Amino acid sequence: MFKTKLKKVYFILALAGIILSSGVIGFFAGRIFYLNPDYNKIGVDLQAINQGQGDIFSKVVGSLKTGFLGSVDAKKSYYGAIKGYVASLGDPYTVFFDPEESKTFKSELAGELEGIGVKMVEDGDYPVVVAPLSGTPAAQAGIKPKDKIVEIDGKSTQGKTLDEVTSWIRGVSGTKVKVVVIRSGDEQPIEFEITRMLIKVQSVEGKQIGDTGYILLSEFGPDTAELFHNQAQKLKDAGVSKFVIDLRNNPGGLLDQAILVANDIFSRDTPVVIEQDKSKKNDETKTTQDGLLKQDKIIVLVNDGTASAAEILAGAVQDDNRGKIIGEKTYGKGTVQQYEEFDDRSSLKVTIAKWLTPKGHDIDKEGISPDIEVKLNRAPGEDESDPVISRAISELGRN
Repeated sequence: MFKTKLKKVYFILALAGIILSSGVIGFFAGRIFYLNPDYNKIGVDLQAINQGQGDIFSKVVGSLKTGFLGSVDAKKSYYGAIKGYVASLGDPYTVFFDPEESKTFKSELAGELEGIGVKMVEDGDYPVVVAPLSGTPAAQAGIKPKDKIVEIDGKSTQGKTLDEVTSWIRGVSGTKVKVVVIRSGDEQPIEFEITRMLIKVQSVEGKQIGDTGYILLSEFGPDTAELFHNQAQKLKDAGVSKFVIDLRNNPGGLLDQAILVANDIFSRDTPVVIEQDKSKKNDETKTTQDGLLKQDKIIVLVNDGTASAAEILAGAVQDDNRGKIIGEKTYGKGTVQQYEEFDDRSSLKVTIAKWLTPKGHDIDKEGISPDIEVKLNRAPGEDESDPVISRAISELGRN
């Protein structure tokens, strides 16, 4: 279920900006305000901006009008100016999408993309991997969370916007792309040659391992809560009463979906998350029902690719002592984004709040430490050969 108001949707999304971050189209920015006499309607006080600066804005517009050798695309200038204004806020999770970018963003959120299957955010001069999606070419090649992508097909990514980097990575299924990363602790860059493919992400997968139910949540898309409920019910019908919930490399997604999954795990009126807005007002969200798994033993798996909405679920489990958290420290993304689509189908994703765990812990840039640390030096698996899963099953078998 979407948490919506009008055309607004609320996100806890570490892949924010993953698809297309705003780029400042410098000389276009002035042109659009010149072309659009209603610029003040968007709340930009040009008089205040230019006060004491000799009206630089108007001078730039005039110079471009009279001296720029090339032509100016009015629509591109319009969207470029808005992107530049949004980008000037300096928040990598606050992004304006033009209509085509909005379409791509929603397609990826729905689990459809063509490329290598890697989620990224801006972090300094280079894009950084949040997580490779499970089973995708990026994961199979060995791309890891927090890898810094420094080169694509011989082109440096330094200072490039995420839309540029993403456009380089994407391509026709079956074609190859060379990706160079710098990994923490490694002195030399690592090069991967990866074959692109059409990726349709199934956000929930599950199976029975012995007497334990294993459920993998790769992201929180529009149907994740329903898929999770159905998978949990199927396992319970098979007689399972112990569950491993795998949130490793889950970069987040829709806030409402994370809360609905929590409704299946906890008893009624259990605190799940606290949202704190810019006025420091706290809004606590609790479960609204007795969950399908409320009586069952659970363990949650996390790693450094577990972020945002996935961290909310893990944090709620840990604060409530509902079950142990096993794995590695999580990514540490503690802000909430609101998505609003406009009449021209452009859209804005803007950070509106930070989120805290039920006990008030701010995990932004800090992450959640597991109760039991188990490191994995390869991509997570889905069987008992994975030492994290093995430890979880062992813990569930006690008592």
